[in-house]
Amino acid sequence: MLITFQEDGVLRVYASVEEAVRDVEALDVEEVFRTVFNESAQPFVIHWIRPNKLGRVFFGLFGLAKNGEYTLVPSGAADPQGLLRTFRSTQAVEPASLAPNVRELELRLATGSC
Repeated sequence: MLITFQEDGVLRVYASVEEAVRDVEALDVEEVFRTVFNESAQPFVIHWIRPNKLGRVFFGLFGLAKNGEYTLVPSGAADPQGLLRTFRSTQAVEPASLAPNVRELELRLATGSC
């Protein structure tokens, strides 16, 4: 399970890194993902395979941009407190059907029983 806190205040849960990468295109990823953890409180960061390409601006009106390619990779030690802070700043969980699972994990983190 991959737990992502996104720019809209929603905690979105994905089954895998691959699912999250398919859902958020490379041009938007740095703005969309605020924090990313797995269920073990392992933080993840963006790893660029091929960076986005931003083209020239034409007539000051619009520019060309081409999606790069990225993945999400583990970074550093597990951070249960960071994941707990993420849960506490969440406005909603998507998919809503996983909200009970998220709340159960939050409770385990808060009581230190993880």
